Amino acid sequence: MKLVYKIGLGILVATNLFFIATLIYSMIKYDSRVEKNRKFISDTIKEEVAKQIPRTMPDITGPVYVPNK
Repeated sequence: MKLVYKIGLGILVATNLFFIATLIYSMIKYDSRVEKNRKFISDTIKEEVAKQIPRTMPDITGPVYVPNK
């Protein structure tokens, strides 16, 4: 009967280690995906801002309006 308990305990420990390893692996992969997505979003925003600034700027500027002069 002791052998059954030892086998059961071994299976329990092995299962726990498997789930802990799976959890750690998934957290590592999740963090790398988040960082990759942040970099992509940041690069996309910088690129779009660089494209849109020249489109919104006027070609010719006029005199500067200064009230109280």
